[in-house]
Amino acid sequence: MTSPASPRTSPASLATGQRSLGDPSIRFPLWPPLTGGCPVTSTDSVSYPVEVDYAYDKVPADLFTAAPGRPRGHERWAPLLPPLRAPGLGEGGTPLVPLGDGLWIKDESRNPTWSHKDRINRVTVSAAVGAGAEGVVVASSGNHGARRRRTRRGRGCGAW
Repeated sequence: MTSPASPRTSPASLATGQRSLGDPSIRFPLWPPLTGGCPVTSTDSVSYPVEVDYAYDKVPADLFTAAPGRPRGHERWAPLLPPLRAPGLGEGGTPLVPLGDGLWIKDESRNPTWSHKDRINRVTVSAAVGAGAEGVVVASSGNHGARRRRTRRGRGCGAW
């Protein structure tokens, strides 16, 4: 399979490349995403994943400071996410709600499909867009598949 031209990294993302978790000294370009694991350290019995590396020294000093008017969700955390090439539907930025006695709950019902999967969907569809995929497929029992269909960005999408 031929790989598409390397997409330009989103200006908001500080992603610099991929690194093997089997041997962190082994590095790869950011594109294409190595979804099958590290081609150098993986064996027939063990598939070592890769992780995205970031230019942590360039993270804005106030990134973790809450401020009025600051973007929510993926836009706020874009420096520490892979490049986002799929449109957002307002995912992320869900609040922690106090229940009392020091117990808090994350209110995922504020996501577009009321699912925690909304966050990862935007990132995975963005990777598909960046890699030039013709479509995406997902196994779903409901809202997860609906989310995929809405973010397919002109690509085929199957949900089962």
